Amino acid sequence: MLGPERRGVVNPAFGGGSHAEPEAVAELWIVVEFGVDAGGFGANKSSGRERYRRELVFSRLCAGSGTGQHRAYCLMIANAVAYGARRDRMGATMYTMKQACELTGLSYETLKFYCLSELVPRVHRDARNHRVFDDHNIAWIRSLVCLRRCGLGIAEMKRYVALCLEGEASIPQRREILAEKREELQHRLQDIEDSIAYIDAKEQFYEAVLGRHTPYVSNVLGLEE
Repeated sequence: MLGPERRGVVNPAFGGGSHAEPEAVAELWIVVEFGVDAGGFGANKSSGRERYRRELVFSRLCAGSGTGQHRAYCLMIANAVAYGARRDRMGATMYTMKQACELTGLSYETLKFYCLSELVPRVHRDARNHRVFDDHNIAWIRSLVCLRRCGLGIAEMKRYVALCLEGEASIPQRREILAEKREELQHRLQDIEDSIAYIDAKEQFYEAVLGRHTPYVSNVLGLEE
């Protein structure tokens, strides 16, 4: 990746005031934001401070770059280059929203809601600014599906995600959450087993009545033997 000084571009972010070439702006954006490695662009919503820093840096990079359309073009290039650099470096398979839905069993609307609710960290963006998912994202979304089946509400899932982002130190808190849900599931399981036992008993009774092996009894009609 060529630096702007080697391409004869004076960037206003570093004291210059000339018109910045889109390609140079893109390169500077990637270097400042992600380092020389040009890591993945467009991670899911970062903290307010990080977003402010990113917007400030890009605003400086594009200062004096002309119209808003030109600025948007610079961002598009930065997006495309960073996404391609990450994909080439990592060799990772990326999935579209539709493919992610097929792999996880979620509807498009539900997956979009999860992303907007910040339940899926580090979602990437392709050159057209569309969400794309790697294998880690897919595995995590499947975990969200399981957590939802375990009875976690959206607020509880957000709490769990926040703890996961803290790393190993938050394992005790996560264990408490899962242990509580396991206990609730055990109670639900007992209720389900009792319900199945009731149905089995009724089926045996009806079969015996129809086979004339047992007289019909009804608590509703008040019929007794």
